[in-house]
Amino acid sequence: MLINHGRAGGPLRTTATTSHGPKPRPTVVTVAAIDPQNLEFARAMHDFVPETPQELALRRGDIVAILQKIIR
Repeated sequence: MLINHGRAGGPLRTTATTSHGPKPRPTVVTVAAIDPQNLEFARAMHDFVPETPQELALRRGDIVAILQKIIR
C-alpha cells in the first residue's frame, strides 16, 4: 500500500507498507469497571519510546489516567 503524505504545493512523500504472513491476534485484557470519580491522573515529564508492545508511548505533557500502581 502506498500512502501519499504530500500537501498541495508541497513536497511529495510516500510510505510503502507490505504485509507478510498472518497478522498477530490482539491481546484481550479484561478490566473491572472504572469509576471516573476515583481516577488519578499524571502528566508525562518526558517523552517515552516504548521498547515492548505492552508499554505506552508518551510525549512530554501527555496526561494519563493511573489505573493501577505496581511498586517493585
